[in-house]
Amino acid sequence: MASYRRTATVSAAALSAAALVGLTPTAAGAHGAVFNPVSRIAACYAEGPETPKSQVCKDLVADSGTQPLYDWNEVNIANAAGQHQALIPDGKLCSANREKYRALDWARTDWPSTAVAAGSFDFKVRVTAPHSGTMTIYITKPGFDPTRP
Repeated sequence: MASYRRTATVSAAALSAAALVGLTPTAAGAHGAVFNPVSRIAACYAEGPETPKSQVCKDLVADSGTQPLYDWNEVNIANAAGQHQALIPDGKLCSANREKYRALDWARTDWPSTAVAAGSFDFKVRVTAPHSGTMTIYITKPGFDPTRP
């Protein structure tokens, strides 16, 4: 599986895959997920879909089963044609407003996150099915409250 790296300047103190501020979209080369900073779905998949270790991932499996974790690389909206902001309501960003991934939208403080300092940050995306398209990465903005959608 290929890995692609993209450097972006980040001025947030903490990052989360459940984020509110978009970075400039760039051409995507595949299905995949962000692994640094770790996305919610990638973190739960890495724990093991059948026997997750963290409470949040155990709760996700209890709610939605293991299939969303096995399908970690397809949290997306096919053919959004740049209209993702119109298609995904507030509070549904992490699931891409897809029922299968609804647990990813839970407002909780125990989702994995990656602390970073202001400056350059090397985003790492694990690519699994190369094709053309666009990927937009969201990061938290100052004042983000993980207890609210």
